[in-house]
Amino acid sequence: MRRFEGLFDKSVKKRGVALVVMIALLVGSLGCVVAVGDRSTPQTTEERALMIANTFAQAYVDEDAEGFYRYLDPSSENAEGDTFSTGAAVYKRYITQYEPKTRTALIVYEYEWDAGRVAAMGVQGVTTGVPYREAQRLHFTGKGDKMLISEAIWEADSDLTSSTGDDSGLVNSLEHFKLLYENNLGLPDFVSADNKTVIGNSDPVSAAEVLLGIFPAASQVEGSDEESAPYNDIRKVTFTFKDNSKVVVTMINQFGQGWLPQDWTDGSGVRSRTVADLAQQYARAVRHKSAQYIFPILTPDGQKDLITQQMAMTGGEQWTWKYGPSSPSATDFVLVPTDDENSYCVVFRLSGSGVNDARSAYTVQTIRENKNSSVIGDILELSTDSMTQSELFRTYYATGLSWPDLPDEVGNFSGKDRLNAEEAAKDAFYYFGSNLEQDMSDWETPWISSTELDWHVSKKC
Repeated sequence: MRRFEGLFDKSVKKRGVALVVMIALLVGSLGCVVAVGDRSTPQTTEERALMIANTFAQAYVDEDAEGFYRYLDPSSENAEGDTFSTGAAVYKRYITQYEPKTRTALIVYEYEWDAGRVAAMGVQGVTTGVPYREAQRLHFTGKGDKMLISEAIWEADSDLTSSTGDDSGLVNSLEHFKLLYENNLGLPDFVSADNKTVIGNSDPVSAAEVLLGIFPAASQVEGSDEESAPYNDIRKVTFTFKDNSKVVVTMINQFGQGWLPQDWTDGSGVRSRTVADLAQQYARAVRHKSAQYIFPILTPDGQKDLITQQMAMTGGEQWTWKYGPSSPSATDFVLVPTDDENSYCVVFRLSGSGVNDARSAYTVQTIRENKNSSVIGDILELSTDSMTQSELFRTYYATGLSWPDLPDEVGNFSGKDRLNAEEAAKDAFYYFGSNLEQDMSDWETPWISSTELDWHVSKKC
């Protein structure tokens, strides 16, 4: 929290946190989506609070002064200014939640210390390129369209270097742990971190403390190298805090490079992770070709099936954590909500084996078992039998992943120059894996660059 000294009061106000309303960002994107009704419908207190919270949080991502000051109470000492900077920290993602009982909004950010900024600003004692979490609570004044931010208080931070001499801002209780990790952001993805040295910690206890910002009173480790594979690479670390609350973190050896957190429960063994969180962790398993991500969040039967599958990859002789084929590889993914509140669709971008940009999608179904804990029950390839070509196209290309960078060959599939909307669309849709068979009379005029062969074709809705 050192990067915002004096910006707002950072005193910790302990209170119960009800995760009542979740505004979920599609993981991998930077913003959050809020439905606020049309202009003729007055905003509810909840809608207004979330709209303000999302604007305020996005200002941290964009370092946008206008967004930062827009909804601050004019009586605040920070209510006026021309610039806004997050210092040496770069904010990547966030989620917002509204708590009706306290009439406050919680923002959980994921940020990193940027190496270039740290060097330029002379910041000392921080680790760059590693994802950290930070929770900020917004308090409001006024009602209706007069509702504004009166206070923004930092409540928890996973960066141990942010301590101001005590543990008040660190993860010193199960409550603080849930503030940062019991949400759709899930656990940070340390394998994707710019600074890979964090993986090299040979001690699962200290690795969990450093990576998740845990400040416990005591810890206890379960598991050993003497167990059979894959369990010899798994340690369950129970952290007990000063208030006697507990969190159990599952640490898994990442291909012999060190230990990473892959799951957590409270002290009674209840896993209260969200559906989006579990789907995201499956997607990371595919992206990193690493079964470490998925093994602990499967059902017992699912774990047995995974062991059988992984053993078969080596001819049935030994266990391997390597997950999936060598090629193609998933280079990106996006999470898409479904009509089923217990399922999420994961859309992958794939490349390799001669494929520049292919798309595939899977449905991750979660269930509740063993003390109402959330686990992945099934993973199914997206069924397209009842989908129209338009619905399939929108699933692959209109749910958050960027459009493909069309290779130079596009424009030559038809053997004709791409000089009009019909030829451009035919070539593009051929590349997308679809044939264009429709009347082109309702297509808008395209913009086509004769020098760069860029194209834009849009269909009227």
